Amino acid sequence: MQLKKGLSIIRWKFVIPVALFNAAVIVFFVIFFDPLLTWGIESAGSKINGAKVDVTGLKTKIFQGRIGISRVQITDKSAPMKNLLDMGPLAFELSLGDLFSKRVIIPEARMEGIQFNTDRKKSGALPKLVKKEAKDQKPSAAAKFAEKYKNQFMLNLGGYKADVKDQFKFDPKETSLYKKSDELKLKADTLPETWKNKIESIDVDGRLKAIDADLEAVRKTSLKGVEGIAGLGEALKKLNKAKSDLNQLKTDLKTTNTNLKQELSGLKNAVADLKKAKENDLNALLSKLNLDFAQPKKVVQALVGGTIMNRVRTALHYVELARKYMPSKKEQESLPPKPRAKGMDISFPKPADPPRFWVKHALLSGLFQNISAAGELKHLTSNPPLVGKPTTIDLNGQMEGQKFAANAIFDHVGEVSSDGFSVVANGVNVKNLVSGGVMGDALREGVGNAIVAFNVTGDDRLGGKIQFDLSRLKFDDGLLMAGFGLNPGEGSSKEDALKGQFVQSMARGLENLPNINIEGKLTGTMADPALSITTNMENAVAKIVKDSIGSMAQDQKKKLEGELNNLLAEQTSQLNAKLTELQPKLEKELAGLDGDVQ
Repeated sequence: MQLKKGLSIIRWKFVIPVALFNAAVIVFFVIFFDPLLTWGIESAGSKINGAKVDVTGLKTKIFQGRIGISRVQITDKSAPMKNLLDMGPLAFELSLGDLFSKRVIIPEARMEGIQFNTDRKKSGALPKLVKKEAKDQKPSAAAKFAEKYKNQFMLNLGGYKADVKDQFKFDPKETSLYKKSDELKLKADTLPETWKNKIESIDVDGRLKAIDADLEAVRKTSLKGVEGIAGLGEALKKLNKAKSDLNQLKTDLKTTNTNLKQELSGLKNAVADLKKAKENDLNALLSKLNLDFAQPKKVVQALVGGTIMNRVRTALHYVELARKYMPSKKEQESLPPKPRAKGMDISFPKPADPPRFWVKHALLSGLFQNISAAGELKHLTSNPPLVGKPTTIDLNGQMEGQKFAANAIFDHVGEVSSDGFSVVANGVNVKNLVSGGVMGDALREGVGNAIVAFNVTGDDRLGGKIQFDLSRLKFDDGLLMAGFGLNPGEGSSKEDALKGQFVQSMARGLENLPNINIEGKLTGTMADPALSITTNMENAVAKIVKDSIGSMAQDQKKKLEGELNNLLAEQTSQLNAKLTELQPKLEKELAGLDGDVQ
């Protein structure tokens, strides 16, 4: 009876819905919250990164303010089968009160197992997202950079023929040697007339007669009486004029004499320079082979450009992300306002409110190319001006002579952003150090040091350096040939076999270098980035190219050079004969003029 009376006191219409709601909340957090949070992190992260972000083993203890994640993989946008960053396990301490106000504040975190450039089982590309971004948004700095240099680091091994004899046939009259020689012959034939006209334009005889007339007038001037005194002044004027005219005539004659002799000397030098014309003809005829590998600089850029380009493109991409999602005060002011819901939204400033996202401190540990490294991250936030402190990352590690250090500072606290980071690695396996591009993909052994330094100051001013010092290199010939688009195996053409021979010669030549130094310098702006590459490989490749071209077409090249040498000798002989005739003609034109003036 009492139980029934007690139950009747309970307001079941209220208790049952509340109990069902609480049960639903518990079921939601136990069953659905972790998958939904995983999906949310992957979706948002993939959109920001431009490639897949995979989250595995996320578990929350929401009422304890803790989240654990087994593994996070962030795909390298430029290489979808690689992870730019692979880490786990991760543990986060959350501020529960801030979480309910839609703010993620993480006072402490631990991120372990950090690795770079790991392999993926499946591609992390997001073609639909990339297509939408390309359509709806302006090209990013990374995209502009890739577009600008997409063809510079490619190598064409096409166009070579096993029998190059026919390609070396040429019409002597079409060579620059012949054309230049004809120009010189024409000039030699017209020089005497030119000299005659120049000498006649001085008018030595006429000017001497005018001077003599002035002097004769002075001699006839009477100096007697009053008239003589008056005539004296006029006589002095004529005398000074005669003197001045005579000096000017001497100068004009001397200048003309010098110029005419210089013309003859220049003609002689031009005849001697016909050797350069012959070399140009030789190179032009050899270029009919249409081989990029005849250009050492092109070969070097194809070998190392891909590796440098991937590093720069990745750096540009993540600096842009930092500036987009961690805007400075000036950048926040330039952002378009968020669309307003129906009705009127009135925002009141809350200076004491924390930012929407803020990792105050995180301990980092992991592997960089098998080097154990540890460090910390501070103040990663969506609103740097509100936090008032820049985002910093520091990592250091060492193992058996191998050293690694990474430091970064993203200072978006003030009016404008300033970003900079550096990575230094010493004594590292070269296969892990140099990746991407023809050279990076084909390397299988070696050690090296690397420095990657990058900064963006002010609005968009770029600066940076990527430097590799490599030694004891070994290449996989098959991968190197594949990088150049070759497959000179059994049944391949003779042309492909010759190209393969060149690639193998290049590989052995580079392996024999005691050290290879590669440096890429980044300048310009985010809107127009510029990259230059220098390396000591170029001289070695030039020798390999020279030796390879010589072995491929040695007989034809010798024959071609012999024909050009005969043409050079013939044209030079004809020109020298004309020059021998010109010297007395010049002396004849000048003879007597200087004596007349004296």
